[in-house]
Amino acid sequence: GEPLAATSANLSGQTPATNADDAVRNLNGEPDLLVDGGVVTLTAGAASTVLSLLSEPPSILRAGPIDLQAVMAAIRQGSR
Repeated sequence: GEPLAATSANLSGQTPATNADDAVRNLNGEPDLLVDGGVVTLTAGAASTVLSLLSEPPSILRAGPIDLQAVMAAIRQGSR
């Protein structure tokens, strides 16, 4: 298989996982690798921002709490 980055660790209609144990349980133990970033605090109703990196500049596929300017600033800072 190929690597897959996902916006959340839950199947459609399930409550989003807020920790690694919940993510594995939500995905029926399927992931071969899970990066544990710790417990996540969710803001009610705030979906994640989803980008397309297939073009320059990146474009927003789904707007969320992080706007494009903040994303671009993080990309510029990380590419130094």
